[in-house]
Amino acid sequence: VMGMKVRECAAWIINHEGIQERVTVEEFTKDYMVHLDELLRHGPLKEGAERIVRHLAKHKIPMAICSGSGTKEFALKSASHSSLWSLIPLTVLTGDDPHVKHGKPAPDGYLETIKRYGRG
Repeated sequence: VMGMKVRECAAWIINHEGIQERVTVEEFTKDYMVHLDELLRHGPLKEGAERIVRHLAKHKIPMAICSGSGTKEFALKSASHSSLWSLIPLTVLTGDDPHVKHGKPAPDGYLETIKRYGRG
């Protein structure tokens, strides 16, 4: 379910678990969003992430983030690491970006990121 848009993910989980009679996609999505803050606020960085980002920034190597997260999820995930993310000039959040029709693993988000980076 990683990389899916929230509604796609909710529909997949509901169908996979066979709970269509108990919860709608809208209800599941609403509950997910309510609990999002507590789930994401203090997420750790992946091992080596800070080192590589700082190295790439120091050597002026182009970087961008293409995340399956939506705006709210990304803000929560990245809040405690804002100084690191400020080193990356472009972020595309495919979870709620209107230009990205299909989330990961489809290439839409990556193609949109490349397109925008070329404008920079």
